[in-house]
Amino acid sequence: GQELMDRRRHGALSFNIQSITMLNSGFVYSAYRPTLTQKLLAMPILGQLISSKIKKEKIYEGLKAVFGNASLKQAEFEEIWLGMARDDGHKLAHKHILYNKERALHAARWEDALYAFDGPLQLVWGMADPVSGKHVLKAAHPNLEKAKIIELAGVGHFPQVEAPSAVAAAIREFIQ
Repeated sequence: GQELMDRRRHGALSFNIQSITMLNSGFVYSAYRPTLTQKLLAMPILGQLISSKIKKEKIYEGLKAVFGNASLKQAEFEEIWLGMARDDGHKLAHKHILYNKERALHAARWEDALYAFDGPLQLVWGMADPVSGKHVLKAAHPNLEKAKIIELAGVGHFPQVEAPSAVAAAIREFIQ
């Protein structure tokens, strides 16, 4: 999303971005707190070794750790796992985590693009997220004075899963 905002800022998009709603993310790179597993997966060689040994139970525990008060239900996880594990996709976690290197490389440009966005901006934020929760929002807030901020108490890293009705209501109200 931030890459698209940067391209928009430089007139390099063939379409217009009219408004933005963002959910929990590490869009302020310096405030983002990756988990130990994310850090290990990003390491050359070690990350690939860890990926090759990933077990369903460990993924479940890892996801539960970034949820807020609404715990990740086993049935919900089974759906997530179905997508992750298809064709052994879970064993590619060391490749999927490479987005963090991109984030580090482009952090200043992407943050500037977000802060310079001149359209309506809304942040719907799970405040109990240990990875990119209230600490990311606090770091960004001085630069986002015009943003509408919806703080979801007790919600973790996945507001769209943990509080889908609140997220949907916030988006509907914002775009109307």
